[in-house]
Amino acid sequence: MRPFLIFLSLFFNHLFSQSFFAARGLGEEVSSYEAGQSSLGKNHIFSYENPTFPLDLKTTITLGSIGQQLLYAKGGEGERFLYQFQINYFKVLIPTFGRTKFGFGLRRRFAQDFDIYSDTFGSYFWHIIGKGGINALSFALAKEIRGIFAFGVGYDYIFGGSEENWSFETENGPLTQETVFGRYQGGSIRFATLGRIGQIEIGTGMELFFPIQYQGHLSVKPETAVKREIRISPVYNFGLSFPIRELKRVFFGFQFKDWAQTKLDGEVMDNLTSGFLFSLGLIDYWRERHPLRIGYAENFWSLLAKDKRRVEESSLNLGTSILIPKFGFFDLSLETFYRRGGDLKEIGLRILFSPRFDETWKRRERRWGYW
Repeated sequence: MRPFLIFLSLFFNHLFSQSFFAARGLGEEVSSYEAGQSSLGKNHIFSYENPTFPLDLKTTITLGSIGQQLLYAKGGEGERFLYQFQINYFKVLIPTFGRTKFGFGLRRRFAQDFDIYSDTFGSYFWHIIGKGGINALSFALAKEIRGIFAFGVGYDYIFGGSEENWSFETENGPLTQETVFGRYQGGSIRFATLGRIGQIEIGTGMELFFPIQYQGHLSVKPETAVKREIRISPVYNFGLSFPIRELKRVFFGFQFKDWAQTKLDGEVMDNLTSGFLFSLGLIDYWRERHPLRIGYAENFWSLLAKDKRRVEESSLNLGTSILIPKFGFFDLSLETFYRRGGDLKEIGLRILFSPRFDETWKRRERRWGYW
């Protein structure tokens, strides 16, 4: 099992790249992971990460997410452009007997990829390249009651690895180089509910973390390995959905990360605080099975910049679904976002593409002379 997880971690590490803010703390909090959820403002309750969503699952759903991102960053007098290709999400949902459903998947929780320069002594500077992140292999089970209420539980096995290459350089090339390796391992348990009152849907969720173990060492002297323990505080989610007219529906989402008390070896981490995410989405079916989605989100990260100011992100999303006969759908999302934290500003464009395969399991009956 472990070699398989190491392969998945390396696969993610080399294809997923994000913000310059990923150089701090646990890295960038990945709040967008599949096109449908992203285009409704990153609403967690009405996403496939909620064990109880969708409320009335009738087919087996296999979903993935790939995307591209263009990022412009400016800090002080410096500015840089980055382009990234992303494969960041996989999920399978299966309806089973007795109105229960089972799900499993893989997604990135924190991205720690970055490439930064730091001026230090005149023409001498640090060049630091980070690769890696923290992933979650998830399993979930939910029970539906009379098509109007569901409750579920999920377990996430949290794992990942990071690699930071530190080079002290001049304009003529590097003078010294060092590499720091790290490995993460832990878990979390999630509880969720989703109910329907008339045409209104309301959902809640909570995630509790087990201690995450970190082990790091230098490439030159492995005997200098250090072991740390990270205790992450809970995450709470709320979602509300209601119709405003025929074929039009509004979605509201709220997430609270009580991370001001997150501890590293028993000490409160000074680069984390409590985080909030507000999302608002609208879906309008302009043609049967062809929705138009629009979403807006304000994300007040748990991560603090170097000057102790909170990292903030505003994003606007557009999306739709393309019906593929005898297959399912292709969900599409186009997102623009603006991040700021201290002197660093980022403007980005992200395109997410999520193929979704819907499989209906049917019982076959034996006929005379053939099956």
